[in-house]
Amino acid sequence: MSFTTVPDRAPGYALSAAGDWDVIQQNLNQGAIAVIEQLELTSQSDLYFQGADFLGIPQTFQHLMIVASIRSKTAALLDSCNLRFNGDFAGNYDGQYMYSNAGSSVAVQYFASSSIFTGECVGSTAPAGYFSTHYIFIPNYYRTDMDKTAIYRTSMTCYTTTTYCRIHTGAGWWRSTAAITDMSLGLGGTNFEPGTRAILLGLP
Repeated sequence: MSFTTVPDRAPGYALSAAGDWDVIQQNLNQGAIAVIEQLELTSQSDLYFQGADFLGIPQTFQHLMIVASIRSKTAALLDSCNLRFNGDFAGNYDGQYMYSNAGSSVAVQYFASSSIFTGECVGSTAPAGYFSTHYIFIPNYYRTDMDKTAIYRTSMTCYTTTTYCRIHTGAGWWRSTAAITDMSLGLGGTNFEPGTRAILLGLP
């Protein structure tokens, strides 16, 4: 990856909006982690937060990452999370994941699903203040010559016992070579609870 050299300037020199600032911006777009979008549910009236939708993703980075803290409104201790690309709800997703709970591990694989499973999150009957943590990495999202992959890791606990203290790790594959321009992070049950936050990062 190449970088443009910023011209040397004397101390106190004011950057020119038409010159040096543009060079710095180009370098940041190519060689630094950048926040593309932040979504946060502050009240239940934010109906768009039925799904955390990242739309119009710029094609100027190498990879993408989602970092999220999630709590579901479903009336249970936990809910499932999923990820879709470019509004594709067809059975074009495959995946495999493992999770550990109370010292035991389980492995699961699936094919022709309508989304990528990205772990579990805390439900509304869990104690107040409990949220699950999610890291989702999507490499080479802009490429048009390969199917797309999402690799994730999730941690959650929704009670003060080992019954629901879980770690998920897995990967999912989208059967498409299309560049990813939109992503939707959703739930298996219902809406997100207030306090849920998702950040989309662009990686060099």
